[in-house]
Amino acid sequence: MSSASASRYGCCVEKCEVGYLRTPPRLVPTTMSRTSSVLTLASITLLGGLLAYAAYFDHKRRNDVDFRKRLRTTHQILTMLLN
Repeated sequence: MSSASASRYGCCVEKCEVGYLRTPPRLVPTTMSRTSSVLTLASITLLGGLLAYAAYFDHKRRNDVDFRKRLRTTHQILTMLLN
């Protein structure tokens, strides 16, 4: 085997008594990259959920008459209590 075929397979090729011996590639510790990938995915999911909730709340606020009345009365009660 040539070095070109060894790089194609992504492994090390060593000469031994019976011929060429393929050994698995040495893996670099991926703890940091795995952790950062999980954190990135969690952040994107959380951000997507917040945006979906904001869109839902805005749609409900604009279109549901009873919801708007409840918001108005709640706001008036809170305003009276805080002043």
